[in-house]
This record gives sequence, structure tokens and C-alpha cells, in this order.
Amino acid sequence: MALQGIDISNWQKGINLDALAIDFAICKATQGASYVSPDCDRQMQQAMKRGLLVGVYHYVNGAGVDAEAQHFANSIKGYPVSYTHLRAHE
Repeated sequence: MALQGIDISNWQKGINLDALAIDFAICKATQGASYVSPDCDRQMQQAMKRGLLVGVYHYVNGAGVDAEAQHFANSIKGYPVSYTHLRAHE
């Protein structure tokens, strides 16, 4: 059985996950050493309320590995996420 999901960030601000036939949502939480996606909390809350598998990611921008990892960890603390990962700059 294949799972269907979506990768979302602030570019999809206001997205209604209830309107999508998906099993999981991967939300962009942070970027660099200071940016937090303004819509990430709402996206994650909506996904969790719907019972989806929820993942979060950090977009690396070269601000320094330690600072970026710490910023990401601090920003997602307390969320019951299924998956987390760092994402390399493309």
C-alpha cells in the first residue's frame, strides 16, 4: 500500500489539508538560524487534528550547521511528529 502525501511550506499558506486525499504532510518548519515558517504551526495542527502522519523539515541555507540544527530542534520541540529531517540547499 502506497501512502500519498504533500510537502508544504509557507508558499502554501492557508492550505486546507481537509480538502486533500493524503495520508501524510511534511511541513517546512525552519530555514537558516532564525526563520520560522509563519504557517507551519497551523499546518501541523490541522494535519494532527485530521490524524495524518506529520513530518517537519529544516531548509539549510549556510548559516552554520550547529546554529541551524539548534534552531530547528528548538522550534519543533513539543510537537509529536512522525518524521524529522534536515534538507540540503538545492
